Amino acid sequence: MNQLVYNGKTFYQKDIFSGNVHIAMSLRSSSLEVNTLSAEARDPDGVFIGFARNTPLKWIYNGAQRGIFYLQEVERVGPSRYSLYATSAIGILTEGQHYGGIYTGQTAQEVIASICGTVPFSIQNKYADVKLYGWLPVATQRDNLVQVLIAIGAWIKTDLDGVLRIESLWDGISGNINEDYMLVGAKAPETAKITQVVVTEHQYVEGGEETKLFEGTAQQGDIITFNSPMYELVADGFSILESGANYAKVSGGSGTLKGRAYIHNTREVVRDVSEAAEPNIKTVKDATLVSLVNSTAVAERLANYFQWTETIQAPIVYQGEVPGNRVATWHPYDKTGVTACLESADINLSNTLKADETLLVGFVPPKASAEYYDTMELIDEDTTWTVPDGVTSLRVVLIGGGSGGSGGASGEDGGRGIFGTKGRGKGGSGGVKGEAGAGGKIYQNNITVSPGNAFQVHIGNGGTGGNGGEAPANGSDGGDTTFGELSSLNGSRSESGFYEQTSGITYAKPGEAGIPGGNGDGANSTAENVIYKGVTYTPGDTVRGETYEGYVASGGGGGGASAGENGKDGTIGRVSTQPYATGGDGGDGGTPVSGENATIYGFGGSGGHGGGGGGGGGNCTGAEDRYTWEGAGGSGGIGSKGGNGYQGCVILYYSAPKLTASGPVMDRTGRFILDKLGRRFVV
Repeated sequence: MNQLVYNGKTFYQKDIFSGNVHIAMSLRSSSLEVNTLSAEARDPDGVFIGFARNTPLKWIYNGAQRGIFYLQEVERVGPSRYSLYATSAIGILTEGQHYGGIYTGQTAQEVIASICGTVPFSIQNKYADVKLYGWLPVATQRDNLVQVLIAIGAWIKTDLDGVLRIESLWDGISGNINEDYMLVGAKAPETAKITQVVVTEHQYVEGGEETKLFEGTAQQGDIITFNSPMYELVADGFSILESGANYAKVSGGSGTLKGRAYIHNTREVVRDVSEAAEPNIKTVKDATLVSLVNSTAVAERLANYFQWTETIQAPIVYQGEVPGNRVATWHPYDKTGVTACLESADINLSNTLKADETLLVGFVPPKASAEYYDTMELIDEDTTWTVPDGVTSLRVVLIGGGSGGSGGASGEDGGRGIFGTKGRGKGGSGGVKGEAGAGGKIYQNNITVSPGNAFQVHIGNGGTGGNGGEAPANGSDGGDTTFGELSSLNGSRSESGFYEQTSGITYAKPGEAGIPGGNGDGANSTAENVIYKGVTYTPGDTVRGETYEGYVASGGGGGGASAGENGKDGTIGRVSTQPYATGGDGGDGGTPVSGENATIYGFGGSGGHGGGGGGGGGNCTGAEDRYTWEGAGGSGGIGSKGGNGYQGCVILYYSAPKLTASGPVMDRTGRFILDKLGRRFVV
């Protein structure tokens, strides 16, 4: 017999006019079903008047509690008759908001705690410490909890105290629905075969452009949210009181809020499911906690689910089976025994419980995935690598050597002074900067392996930087990195490099471009400072000249600065009493330091720097040009060599085997298994 218990009062079967309980579970962890209870009950005492939302409502059948729900709606439909609607704890999470964020290795337990808030939960140990990488948007608590479940490969059940249990599904048989319990009207529809599963893997890396996120007037405590993750938030006109990757809580005021966007990299993981005449592909694109470490596991789990295409939909005498449990049952058409996993049940609250159930035939829940990569290993020298015991799958990332940067061009010589005018000759132009060396090629692949397999590893060398000078040379390419038959040659370069999310280090980025040389001072240009690594390098001084009885000798222009060296001073123009006029010589341009060698695996070398331009020679004037000598232009600084690229590396991801601990054997609920004499089994 059914009973409902609310606020200390029990409503018996005679008080329950009608009722239905819906229980369900998504076997592919792609959604969180809300279990519901709907009923009409007699309440002459009026306990439902002024009800409080989310107050517990217990369902009891034949003296045993079958579920706990939380009251959401009450409608009075008669003098003492009330219509009730209640949901499981998942329903509470549907209303709350979670502000998400960027995750860089936080554990599943930490993230779930931030999502669930005051809703109690428990999580199996094997999932609690799983690290998460990626992004969660501003969404309902329920939606973001689904994202976590997809990433870790877990499911949720609700216990009789309303606690959410995050756990794996048991692959054993928990019950039997024989032919006698299956009522008239059973059917066995079959869906079209799925041929392939495509899962998008996500990665978020700092380095995007600054963008304006808000402009206008804000009130104290306003929360500004973003559609994509941001960092380095800057406010002008009001203050940021609190912030995350998806939001900023601000003070009152008028102004703007700016931030820098994350670079969003994606990669697709493909798994074949079955063959069919026409392709039928299922995609998972927006699960943004699917990352390098778990994308293979997610794809394998979905491929396992979609291989089963037949369901049994039948009215059944309900015996307490729970969604997610496997049962032995009866095929309504083939008249043979089959195994199936319960997906949903709509239970009628009558004296004898009857349910319309949907069961997925043949489905076996996967074990906690060995495809979740919890170990990263970096190899930076030629060697032979052997697959450890217990490892069956690898994600291999090959990074080739970075290219050398190109050399910087020499500065132009300054022009010689000119007779007949004041001032000085043309200042030499600063040398052109060298271009950055490209990062090494990046190649990724997932391979199936067996313990003991050996792979020859070769690490590609970094390229050499090109020489600088009047005809600067390009740097050479880096070498290819190989792992067995795999080679970085088959990969591609990336401006953002390869972000290794477990360490937070980026590999294989281009180097920095060089710094152009400064112009020498002269008739056509004014020399300017050159800033390199926060240090300001200055042009040489343009010095004074002299005059005497109509003769003028101008001083030489200062040489242009370069990265690492100031320009040289020009020399003074002189007029003697003979009279003779000699213009001052221009200063030489600065000679820069070499481009920096890369020091991170796969990075390109920096470009060489341009030499400073020579200063213009001083002009001179006088009655006769045979008594005047124009100043010589300064020499341009020699452009510097580009930096060398750095060697490549191999990065391997795999699931390290777990040690098996000895101790008493427990069943799936955590209870000790005893023999017939009450003794524990110990292994």
